[in-house]
Amino acid sequence: MSSQSPNNNPEHKPTFREKFLQSLLHFRANEKLSGLGEITTSSTRDSIAYVILIIGIILLFFHHIYGGLLIGLITGFYFSSELLAFLQAINHLIDEQGIVRSLVAGALFLSLLISAPAIILGMIAAVGIRQILFPEK
Repeated sequence: MSSQSPNNNPEHKPTFREKFLQSLLHFRANEKLSGLGEITTSSTRDSIAYVILIIGIILLFFHHIYGGLLIGLITGFYFSSELLAFLQAINHLIDEQGIVRSLVAGALFLSLLISAPAIILGMIAAVGIRQILFPEK
């Protein structure tokens, strides 16, 4: 009788445990995934925002108010300076574009507010919170 290990036997079928351990070792050796781990640990704020966005998108299918609120909050935090710049330049934009185009844009904003109120309100809340906590100079 030979003292061959079961892994060297050509007729040996790997068990679930052996397959799992092999997959785990392959997963750990993957350079792209190890780089993702480094990015995640180096920018925790962005990683948390990605997780909240994913949760928000999933919640949009079941509880659209909560999902929209999460997406609006993250969007408001990330684009607060751009949104404030747009709101500060709205009078100039109305003068530049004309009354008809401004009414069409206003109708679009109103329809977005009606169809996705949580996203818009979440963005407004996030901009307000960010301006209170971290005012721009």
